[in-house]
Amino acid sequence: MVPRPGSTTSNDGLTIQEASEAGHGASDDHEGYEEQFAVPETAPDEGAAKGRDASRGPTGRKPAKADDQQPTAEEVRYVVARTELFRLLEQDPILVFLEPMLVSDFTGPFVAPDFDSLTNVAHAAPTLFQMLSDSGFVLGAVEMERLCDWDLKSSLRAIRVVQEPLTILAGSVKQVATSPTTG
Repeated sequence: MVPRPGSTTSNDGLTIQEASEAGHGASDDHEGYEEQFAVPETAPDEGAAKGRDASRGPTGRKPAKADDQQPTAEEVRYVVARTELFRLLEQDPILVFLEPMLVSDFTGPFVAPDFDSLTNVAHAAPTLFQMLSDSGFVLGAVEMERLCDWDLKSSLRAIRVVQEPLTILAGSVKQVATSPTTG
């Protein structure tokens, strides 16, 4: 049996010391070495110097919550909506064609479409463009003529599938109804 440090054996009566107590480790010659290359407790805040939000990390994301804190329902809703939106951007043929890229964070709000007024692709395509750009997306290189290759049903489907996640992520406002002037 090997005795633990700090204990004595019954055979020799000696005390076994920890390595630092026995003189092993840092010597007097190397005492300043550890201080010279010591790592500070907290890293300097580069983000604040560059005009970034101090509560965000260097990647722009908020720091992770402590293990004991549960995410709120709103946070879960946001994460699910973001995941769903980016999945749709990779799967819907029209959205893949448009190649939307989120440049920074979600902006918004976008104007919620009036589906009754979207009677052809000439109205649906600009509506989808506007929804995405108002929400913070930049569209890739698009051949405008090819937008007419899609039918109205596909265009409306693309608008519908992104509307819910974008509403959660960027917010939406209702279109202002224009009433006929009464004279």
